[in-house]
Amino acid sequence: MIIDLASRTESVERQNFIKAELNKIDKHTTDYQYIMEIFFKTIGEDCPTARILKSITQNIIFTGIYAIKTKIPDLPMTRDVPTREGWTILVTFTRNIVTVVHRRREQSLATAPEDEKYWFQWDLRMVFDREIKALQSCGLRITELEFDEKMNPKKKDSIQKSLSFGSLIIV
Repeated sequence: MIIDLASRTESVERQNFIKAELNKIDKHTTDYQYIMEIFFKTIGEDCPTARILKSITQNIIFTGIYAIKTKIPDLPMTRDVPTREGWTILVTFTRNIVTVVHRRREQSLATAPEDEKYWFQWDLRMVFDREIKALQSCGLRITELEFDEKMNPKKKDSIQKSLSFGSLIIV
């Protein structure tokens, strides 16, 4: 993935340098935080590849979670969905911009009563200039909302209104 990102953001000379540095990493080390710290120090923390990598960390989604929890106080507590659909990241390169989308799915707590089970999906979209130097726009949007068939109608109505029926936009 890093080599692919470098091929889209770096000169050929820098791409080769990054490939060489990746080959130096001990493949048996499992301390990924340490590996990435060393890697960033070696390739530079402010090169386009490093800036993209920094935009796809788990810390970014905490911003979205915080926004949802604070701007929608009536929403019942939720947790992440621990499946492949739980969190995906899309990076799109076009001629003038680079878009990074974190797609996250939240569901009712495991301890929620049977008649209060639901889930929703949200996208945190960041649009950067082509050099990934400037964040041009950022937004969070609820994109899907689903309820268990046993869902309490009053609770369902409350959640639907809180999330604008699955199309809420949080700026």
